[in-house]
Amino acid sequence: MPKTIFIAGASVRCAVHSAVQSGYTPLAADLFADYDLRQQCQAYRIEAYPAQLLDISRDLPGVPWMYTGGLENHPSLVDQISRKHRLMGNPGNVLRQAYNPFLIRDILADQNLPFPETSRIPPATNTENWLRKPFRSTGGHGIAALSSQDASTVSEPDRSNKDIYFQRFLDGPCYSATFLASDHNWDLLGVTRQLVGKQFTNGPSFGYCGSLGPISLTRAQKSTLNRIGQALIATIPLRGLFGIDFAWHAGQAWTLEINPRFPASVEILEMAFGLSATGLHCEACLNPGEVFIRPAATN
Repeated sequence: MPKTIFIAGASVRCAVHSAVQSGYTPLAADLFADYDLRQQCQAYRIEAYPAQLLDISRDLPGVPWMYTGGLENHPSLVDQISRKHRLMGNPGNVLRQAYNPFLIRDILADQNLPFPETSRIPPATNTENWLRKPFRSTGGHGIAALSSQDASTVSEPDRSNKDIYFQRFLDGPCYSATFLASDHNWDLLGVTRQLVGKQFTNGPSFGYCGSLGPISLTRAQKSTLNRIGQALIATIPLRGLFGIDFAWHAGQAWTLEINPRFPASVEILEMAFGLSATGLHCEACLNPGEVFIRPAATN
């Protein structure tokens, strides 16, 4: 009998399709519950996002569950749902570490790996090429260029704002590296090129618009990405699929953020390499200590 899994997030269609291909029978909840999703499984629309998700989960039988983009911003909710449903992914304490840019900066600095200049307060001068970023964001939403007027309006009490931070902008193409981790082991599944802020989508300036790939890697590039992955999971106990967004700037891979959940770009790697991403994700969570698949493509 096919295994049942509950999949929730802002949009779950990609993960549900992957789950079906991996032999699962999904139950789904997201913001849309659109026709294509309902053709694949029993689906619920979350009208009051994300609070209503807890009620939906309580009405379902206890089954394994996983989340997609958006829910990593709600670690307490993830832990609440996990009291009834076995979590295939990262719990709240891991999520809190993964979206802390200052922790990520320090971890990478210890390994001489680059990370953009980052601060809790805006620069006093030379605000060009700085960004205002929310600690909790998905798909680039809420990220904006910092203007001198923005910086001047930040009063002293607001400088301890816990919701935003400031980071130097790096020019250069942006990419996403997808990893599979379990118990301090990892595999680099592959890399995709990110489409960001494209006008034809009518999205925000730094909004995620899609991915292209897979991108072939040189041995040196693959080695660098593996160093980044190793440094992060040695400190943060990431589990299952996760993504690392990075910019290629001045001949180096500069880590921008971690996406500690099923990455949006994984569907490209799944199609290109014949992977069953949801199956791999659940296997990594259920059977720690294993290395799972072939390395990413190299030139």
